Amino acid sequence: MTATQIRKQLRQYIDQVDDEYLTVLKVIIEDRLKVKEAGETFFTPEETEELERREKAYLSGEMSADSLDVVNKRVLSQIRKEK
Repeated sequence: MTATQIRKQLRQYIDQVDDEYLTVLKVIIEDRLKVKEAGETFFTPEETEELERREKAYLSGEMSADSLDVVNKRVLSQIRKEK
């Protein structure tokens, strides 16, 4: 996915989410801009490589992802089991 496509998709998402998510997104972007302005990298080269590997696997269908709701339910279920 190109940067232009991602920006377009994010604009669509922004119109659909509530204020809480917009605040989180704003903080993430501001933090990223501070790092960039300081001339630092956000991720180590190893982390960047791993993220790119996972993105490629996801886009090729080799790896799947769960929604946040599914992940939350799985975590809560595991916590209950451990008690």
